[in-house]
Amino acid sequence: MLMIIMNTHACPDHSGGMNVRRTPMEKRPNIFSKGVLRTSVNPPKNRDGLWPIFTQMENNDGHYFGFWVDWYDDLLKNETKDIELYTGLIADKDAPVFEIACGTGRLLLEFLKRGIVCDGLDMSGPMLDLCRKKLTDQNLQSTLYQADVLDFDFPKTYKTIFVSGGSFQLIPSFDEAVAVLQKIYQAIDEGGKFICDLWIPWDEIIANETNTWKVGRVSERDDGSKLVVSYFKQFNLEQQFQTGEFKYELYQDGELIRTQIDDIKMKWYGVDEFRLMLQKAGFENISVSKQKVMSSHGISTLYIAEK
Repeated sequence: MLMIIMNTHACPDHSGGMNVRRTPMEKRPNIFSKGVLRTSVNPPKNRDGLWPIFTQMENNDGHYFGFWVDWYDDLLKNETKDIELYTGLIADKDAPVFEIACGTGRLLLEFLKRGIVCDGLDMSGPMLDLCRKKLTDQNLQSTLYQADVLDFDFPKTYKTIFVSGGSFQLIPSFDEAVAVLQKIYQAIDEGGKFICDLWIPWDEIIANETNTWKVGRVSERDDGSKLVVSYFKQFNLEQQFQTGEFKYELYQDGELIRTQIDDIKMKWYGVDEFRLMLQKAGFENISVSKQKVMSSHGISTLYIAEK
């Protein structure tokens, strides 16, 4: 996941669904300090049949950590457009391929199944563990790296490097994003290309709903467990970014047994702005198109830039 947080690939935003008006208790500002992952666990009931008060505090290593990561593929099981788009753009002639923010390997494994050499980078150890397990189970080979893309030194060059699902927007600042693009440019073979898609939540910005939690993705398993993702966003139009608080609630047979709340920040870029950033990094022949990539992103902007 291209993180500072970054992953995952696929989708850094588990939004979508219906609006839920906040209760008075939920209207209070976030009192948790940034950098703390709030995880609450419901232990067995006491002898009076009541849930004891129990809060587990953990260090926050980023958005793509915690118990809910095991549900990542479940949450995205109906997402296919990103896979169809990127596997349609990248063929064997474009190998070797490198995916930044590969996460659990949703896209990476699709290339490997097609015989296309593809390595990956993500900051989330738990996500990469899931990816490695899938590689082993399917007898596939790939080199995976766990690192922050800002600190990562590519060990070799690649014909194609890509970042999908808007994960590039998890880089927190303009200057850092430019630095990463320059690093990517240096890691691409002459004649190779860089591909990524970005998005701006225009509908949500225009609606500007305040004091509202929204229920996003929901996934259920055959064992009676269910994960419900809710989120609350705020927008900074001047600085072009959004912050979101995401709540992951795990139910077992209808009982809430675990909750995790963490934060995520995403930067926005205008089309001409990002084109200029690519040019500044050294890329040329930049093509721009509108694509449906992730269901929760509406229409995304796809960039293909050549070296």
